[in-house]
Amino acid sequence: ETEKQHFLIKGEILGDGNDCEEAKEIWFSYYMFHKRKMNSPPSKNESNKKKDLVENIIENLKNEHPNFSLHEY
Repeated sequence: ETEKQHFLIKGEILGDGNDCEEAKEIWFSYYMFHKRKMNSPPSKNESNKKKDLVENIIENLKNEHPNFSLHEY
């Protein structure tokens, strides 16, 4: 019989969810904090930072690849 393995992923770190209860609790608390942070409405300042970052990425892509274009649907 094959044993099921459960993995917890946080960022790019892959951890074995069967390690111990303490590890599960720690991971879950980080996960819940991350979910709350993601669900909270962004402040105006954070929104501008994200927009500037995206604009910067788009400009860099245009500079590196002259044929690059972005289309919104």
